[in-house]
Amino acid sequence: ASVLEKVIDSVQYLLFCFSYFVK
Repeated sequence: ASVLEKVIDSVQYLLFCFSYFVK
């Protein structure tokens, strides 16, 4: 996996956690 893919996965994970806690 490239670094860009890891960054995208991390961002998606953070967005998921953010949306989860905001509810």
